[in-house]
Amino acid sequence: ASPELLQIDILEGRLAHTEGRFQDAVSLYQRAHAAAAGLGSLSDQALTSNYMGNAARDVGRYQDAELYISRALD
Repeated sequence: ASPELLQIDILEGRLAHTEGRFQDAVSLYQRAHAAAAGLGSLSDQALTSNYMGNAARDVGRYQDAELYISRALD
């Protein structure tokens, strides 16, 4: 994955989240997280984990949210 595609997935995830499409947002953030890991970008891994946690929280998936947010803090 390229840094540009990573950023596109993050932005599309944020758009989906804003529009209330939380599961779509989580999927996009997961794809971005995998790309960030492949690129070795710790900051983008933390960012996408935080975004996944927020989206999971917004659909009531609190255990998933806790997992994602704790991963963002690592």
